[in-house]
Amino acid sequence: MTRTASSANSAGLRGMTCLLRLVDTRKVAPAHFASLRRTAGFRHHSFRNRWSGKGSVAAMRVRFTPYVLDLESRQLLRGDDVVHLSPKAFDLLSILLSNRPKALSKSDLLDRLWPGTFVVEKNLANLVGEIRDAIGDDSSNPRFIRTVHRFGYAFRETVPRGEAGRPASRGGEVSFRLKWLAGRVNLEQGEHVIGRDPDVEIFLNAPGVSRRHARITISAGEATIEDLGSKNGTFVGDQRVERPRSLGDGDVIRVGSVKLTLRMLQPPSSTETEPDERHS
Repeated sequence: MTRTASSANSAGLRGMTCLLRLVDTRKVAPAHFASLRRTAGFRHHSFRNRWSGKGSVAAMRVRFTPYVLDLESRQLLRGDDVVHLSPKAFDLLSILLSNRPKALSKSDLLDRLWPGTFVVEKNLANLVGEIRDAIGDDSSNPRFIRTVHRFGYAFRETVPRGEAGRPASRGGEVSFRLKWLAGRVNLEQGEHVIGRDPDVEIFLNAPGVSRRHARITISAGEATIEDLGSKNGTFVGDQRVERPRSLGDGDVIRVGSVKLTLRMLQPPSSTETEPDERHS
């Protein structure tokens, strides 16, 4: 009985893979999509959860606040408004979301979007630019789509702002930003691995950086860092990180040959009306 269930699951997964390829290349007519979905096993619970944004939306709807990608109607929604995307840009966004936070190579993306056709990489970059313009994503400080230099692209694993759980301080919510010579990134609640592996959250392709070098954790309004057994070590100032330690505003972190600076930012406090001394 166990063997039969395993065989059925394997067949279902193979069917789902074939269907996704058909959908990605837009060879499935919408009228046939529902029947093909049943045939390929879209009712499989684990697959439905993969596409449903960890259970936050129904099957075939992926949420990345404030947007919802509806794969069945092929619409990108912000509330009740439809955000326009070209068909290829929609396909690219679907692929990146379904594989988040994994980085996908340019060659892989080109093969999926234009199977069996030679297309220059500029077309892929244009689609990424179209998506970023549509969702208001800044390429120099991306919240959603991360450029993996000399490799490809990845969609960040995002946390809805209403669920982030970051404590407020006197001036409002504390935000964290990491800056280095070649870029910068905002650090959301959770863990952020630094390294030379294209799949990590903070990718540094530089001498002396290990594939998974160090990890910064943002929790309860504080930032901590720990070394992940790197070959050349992690330093805060001149001190080597031997165990997890807290970070403060302006701390300089050295990872291999790269120096990064952590900034803790607070929104300005509201302006208060000064008393009119002429009437006192």
